[in-house]
Amino acid sequence: MNLFGMPMVGADICGFDGDSNQELCIRWSQLGAFYPFSRNHNTLFARPQEPTAWGTDVTSIIRDVLLKRYRLVLYLYELFVKCHGSGDPVVQGLFMQFPLDSFTYDKDRQFMLGGGSWSVLLLRRAPQPPGFTSLM
Repeated sequence: MNLFGMPMVGADICGFDGDSNQELCIRWSQLGAFYPFSRNHNTLFARPQEPTAWGTDVTSIIRDVLLKRYRLVLYLYELFVKCHGSGDPVVQGLFMQFPLDSFTYDKDRQFMLGGGSWSVLLLRRAPQPPGFTSLM
């Protein structure tokens, strides 16, 4: 979270160093849609990880994610303008929106964009039914 006055934050989607995998790129793209700064970027000599490198199913999923992000662009712009004037972070922990609710103090896998969008991180693979083979 940008508690230190740096509103333009985000990670290199799919990872930067080393080879990524299809599921990681999908999940990270889904999360990255809500980062203030969002890009797919990796190092030289690593396996290509742009959406088209994974095939049409992954490309379609990531395309849908990017379209969701594009719908957020005006809201993100508004948050950056507010941040510039007030110093309010663009990405906020729940405790910043709900400071009197002690239930929010340890929620480190959830965040908000301003006060209007809540995101929950899925960091563990859910148990899969027998025969399940992929996200597609």
